[in-house]
Amino acid sequence: MKKNPVTTLINGLLRAWFPKFRQSFSDIRWRRLRYMLIFAHAPLFSNVQEVYFRQDPKIAGVDAVTWMRLAFCIGAGLLFAFANLKNINLYSKLLAGSCAFFFTLWLFIQSGVPAVLVACLFTFFYGGTAAVVIFHYTYALNSTERFFGAALTSLYYVVFQLILATEIKTAFISRLYIAGLVFVTALCIFGYREEDYIDAVEAPRQREKKQIGLMLYFFFAYHIVEMFYTYIQGVSTTTTLLLNGLVGVTVFSLATFLYFYAKFNLWHMCNLFFGGFLIAYVLRLVSDSDPALYVSRAFRGFEQIGFIAAYTLLGGVLRKNTSFRSFKRILIATLNIFSLTYILLGILIPRLPINLTIVASLVAFVFFVGFLLLSPVYADFLYSGNKKAGAIVIIPAANPMPLSDKKMPVAKPLSVKTRADALMTEHNLTPREREIVSLLMQGYLYKHCSSELGISTETVKFHARNAYRKLNISGRSELFSVFVSDE
Repeated sequence: MKKNPVTTLINGLLRAWFPKFRQSFSDIRWRRLRYMLIFAHAPLFSNVQEVYFRQDPKIAGVDAVTWMRLAFCIGAGLLFAFANLKNINLYSKLLAGSCAFFFTLWLFIQSGVPAVLVACLFTFFYGGTAAVVIFHYTYALNSTERFFGAALTSLYYVVFQLILATEIKTAFISRLYIAGLVFVTALCIFGYREEDYIDAVEAPRQREKKQIGLMLYFFFAYHIVEMFYTYIQGVSTTTTLLLNGLVGVTVFSLATFLYFYAKFNLWHMCNLFFGGFLIAYVLRLVSDSDPALYVSRAFRGFEQIGFIAAYTLLGGVLRKNTSFRSFKRILIATLNIFSLTYILLGILIPRLPINLTIVASLVAFVFFVGFLLLSPVYADFLYSGNKKAGAIVIIPAANPMPLSDKKMPVAKPLSVKTRADALMTEHNLTPREREIVSLLMQGYLYKHCSSELGISTETVKFHARNAYRKLNISGRSELFSVFVSDE
């Protein structure tokens, strides 16, 4: 019987792809799903005005959604400024609880100025929540987990776009979408644990300013290109929502394939984002017809691949190159700049006599040209080698050599060290716990460990207690006996 060539091709591709996917998915620690879901950064404001307000309230001539955006950006910068490594776990839960409370209150107050004030309180705390979410997303996850988290967040938005296209209980579905963003985020934050990220925060940094600059360039480009399009996209219809959702699902699948299979994967995603949006802008420039609008809105679905690439880059680069203090400065500046830009556009665009479609298209084109010019630098500083963040480099032992008389005395300490390494591996001590145990075995006090490792004494005690618990001992007085006891 003659085989179908199409079936043969598909089977061959599946056999080639699946091992890659399997190997990559093995890097995902599913118990850290709570850090992956960055729902606080998914689109929030697109249909708030129509769904949550019974009228169109304005304060000082500015609409409610613009005030909400302003409250969001102030909250993102101001509230995160009060966070530090000692209080961030509890502080995150406080912000999440406040956000959920004011959102629930807003559900019952939807008229007049009180509705706007409660909505602004909600987005103020939602902005602070978004900041702590991205902090934990950066330091608690590896590179594959960060990509997967951004992809899942993107998929959540796309699925709701498709559901809205069915026109079944549109207002209810829109409310359900935003409620999901708020309450899933709060639920995840209440599951955060300090031991999941403290080691990564205090690890030594490369401090490559070029990497940070390149990452921020694309992050800003993604947000500005996308936000300009929201002003020229036209009225959303069932058809445009359906096309946007279908392309979003396709783009999600393409991003997943590229990340797990292609070399220079994020670079390809960045190019696809710019390419898709340039087509969307050009179609809005050349024609106002319905077919051109539909195709343009379909290509807007490439915003999802931009979202995935931007946040994967943000987390990976900041983890490798920034301390907590630097992270705080960069995040506060970044969130406020693009949020304030959005607010400025919302206030000025309706009042300026300009052809917005031409201006928006030029902005997208300039960012794309800048990205193309920087592409060789992106390849050199961000993608070459595709090394996984957080990977532990193991230095193999040297080839056996005859020991001289001078080297003979070190044989016994090496035996103790070998036993200690084996026991620490057997009891699943983290790299930081192993460092601290090794120093304590050498007679260091907690304050000396703190000075040696560049971390606080309280952090040393925290890791030491975890190590004692894993080794089933009560304190450092029993530590030495564990590693030198007779086998």
